[in-house]
Amino acid sequence: MTYARALDHGRKQLTKVLRDRNSAYSEALYLLCYSCKITKEELFASMRDDMPAACKTKFLRLCSLRAKRVPIQYLTGVECFFGREFKVSKGVFIPRPDTESLIEAVLSIADRLPMAGYAADCGTGSGILPVTLLKEINWLRRFYCFDINEKALNLAMTNAMTYGVSRQVKPLKGDFFRIAASLRLRFGFIVSNPPYIKKAAIKRLQKEVQHDPAEALTDGSTGYTFYTKFAQQGPDLLMPGGYLAMEIGDGMGKNVRVMFENGKWEFVKAVKDFRGIERALVFRIKL
Repeated sequence: MTYARALDHGRKQLTKVLRDRNSAYSEALYLLCYSCKITKEELFASMRDDMPAACKTKFLRLCSLRAKRVPIQYLTGVECFFGREFKVSKGVFIPRPDTESLIEAVLSIADRLPMAGYAADCGTGSGILPVTLLKEINWLRRFYCFDINEKALNLAMTNAMTYGVSRQVKPLKGDFFRIAASLRLRFGFIVSNPPYIKKAAIKRLQKEVQHDPAEALTDGSTGYTFYTKFAQQGPDLLMPGGYLAMEIGDGMGKNVRVMFENGKWEFVKAVKDFRGIERALVFRIKL
């Protein structure tokens, strides 16, 4: 089988499930380069050549798995986020472009963050938020990373080591609010991409998304559980003037802002994602 025929085979196979010819072509191209460990330029220069048998076997297997709606990130073990490549694995929430708006929200207020305080990530997953922010804000000293999933914490530390910030990352397994309160920790700012999908909506999600751990997608209720906790307990976990930046679901902004109208918080800003949807909210503890 030549590279050209392999690419065409992959495109046709994936078009049946992705329902989009361009997306199918892009993914087949990506998987072909990944399987053969070559660049796009090298592939295009070799389209008429026969593929090595091992590459062919690997490519056909990956296409078959992708056609079953296995996330492409699980097949390659990596995902790009904010210009960096992060390791991902089954059983840990896959980073998504929407969350880059949360990074942009924090960077937009970086010069106002309390420099004396540590940072915290509630529900760290693969560690994309702490690692990215530690690389982007050079004065940050330490990030406390909380997750109930030990596999996620191990993956976060792997990514932290890859980017040379592991000494600045402190993983803690368990409930963020309980542990932070018991340790009497107070942070300069907190970031979080909490589970905000309604329990009833899980079955309507794309099949790829349903491969993510359920606890990373839904709070098992209406999707507002963590926002309620942040609004009520956040003031006890932040330094005076500390900031809270959170990702929110589609159309949740108004309701979440109302939760923080309890006299303790000041609304700072909202940031939209790449599709123009309000995706991140920033609040500040009143002095």
